Amino acid sequence: MWSSDRPRMPAGWSRTRRHVLNDSDVCYLCGQPGADQVDHVLPRSRGGGDYLNLQPVHRDCHAKKSSAEGNNRRAELRARRFRPSDRHPGAC
Repeated sequence: MWSSDRPRMPAGWSRTRRHVLNDSDVCYLCGQPGADQVDHVLPRSRGGGDYLNLQPVHRDCHAKKSSAEGNNRRAELRARRFRPSDRHPGAC
């Protein structure tokens, strides 16, 4: 959930988005024209930036990619939570 004091998009986002979509409207995920959104290739949560990391994408392709990323992240966290702790080498 987004905090009300943190902006959802960085300053100048609409201009950046327009620039990316003006360069190309071909979806980088499916290769078809008509992209109407902009996606971070490397998610911001994984260190991806806002400028050289953006590609045009269709709304449906974007939703599928975002859903898969969320599912993968939840699986990583779940695996980390249930991983047994490392035993001390001197313990029997």
